[in-house]
Amino acid sequence: MLQIRFLSRFVHCGIRGLFTGVLLFGAVRLGAQTDIGKFKVPDIDENGVMVSLMTGESAKMYPTKPMEITNLTMDFFEEDGKTVKLKITSPFCNYDSKTNSATSENKVKIEGPQYTITGEGYVFEASYSRLEIQKDVKVVLKNLNLKTAKSGKDTP
Repeated sequence: MLQIRFLSRFVHCGIRGLFTGVLLFGAVRLGAQTDIGKFKVPDIDENGVMVSLMTGESAKMYPTKPMEITNLTMDFFEEDGKTVKLKITSPFCNYDSKTNSATSENKVKIEGPQYTITGEGYVFEASYSRLEIQKDVKVVLKNLNLKTAKSGKDTP
């Protein structure tokens, strides 16, 4: 199991809350599932800067249970609101707007500038900036410019 904390800003309501609220209202009014195709849901801070962008191939929304998202991608941006500092992708997840969390038994991939983390089964709690990968975790570090110790008399 691997737990990761993201040290980034989050605006928990913003457009994502509006997007979810409108679609859930539609699902509740119809008393059935609401299907949407490709979507993009930006999370913008109080200064109008993009904090994150959630996209998906499709989503199914239900009045009484978490929505199902296919081909989820979440981009988290630097303070400039344009440079992606972290990308999370997964083929499928359940997203609960009430708890602002995503869960899945599927694969997940996290890409940062100097690492890639993959695994299977996860819980992402956006409100706490925490992602827990449950099994088959693999971490690949890249471009770290680590220097090896010189062998010599002083080296044990």
